[in-house]
Amino acid sequence: MSSSLNNRLASILKQSVDAVLKPLGFRRRGVVYRYRLPELWWLVDIQRSRWNTSTRCEFTINFGVYVCGMAPVYNPLRSDPKLPTVADSMIQSRVGWLDPGIRDLWWRLTLEDDAEKVDIFVIDEINHQLKCYVLPFLHSFQSKWDVVHFLDELLEDDLRHRRVTWPATVSVAFESLGIVYWLLGEREQCCVAIERAKQEVLKTRIDGAIQRVEQLYQRLCVSTEKAIPLG
Repeated sequence: MSSSLNNRLASILKQSVDAVLKPLGFRRRGVVYRYRLPELWWLVDIQRSRWNTSTRCEFTINFGVYVCGMAPVYNPLRSDPKLPTVADSMIQSRVGWLDPGIRDLWWRLTLEDDAEKVDIFVIDEINHQLKCYVLPFLHSFQSKWDVVHFLDELLEDDLRHRRVTWPATVSVAFESLGIVYWLLGEREQCCVAIERAKQEVLKTRIDGAIQRVEQLYQRLCVSTEKAIPLG
């Protein structure tokens, strides 16, 4: 990508994402903005298209909620990342997914643009998406119980009208719900959720996913003497 497009993108982000998030306490490292809560992280990141060229730059904004303690429950050999990313998050989405009139929103910059006009439009649109959709969504998650309530609502609708890119399947949503219940010390509800995950994942016929859920069930709901809550 050309230096002029890089400079335009940097300026756009400074006048939009930086200007909106940093005053609220988000800290930026690279293309990731993080806000730490006692039980969760709010995350926002900038994703550039893999198809960008020297004359065109497309980008979008992803956001997510990371639940502290989730990584070691998924995999006992892992620990929570010191600086999680959206890709690490239990709940993930993208600008446009919360807006009833849009689905997948990307912005495009080219060398042929009327740069001043295009950049002002992009800045305004990013600010609108952040203030009207992204921040209210993130603010709805203050604790692990908020994650439970969100996943419950998602599953009540069978993910038909989901506003998130992840969890993308019913089995993953039940698996995630079970993990949060485990972190909350609600073992019975944890095992009910993971039992449902086992039933749903069988429908996928994906061996790796089936094995993962079964191993999780064995650790949390069968080997109880070894399954010590981490949250």
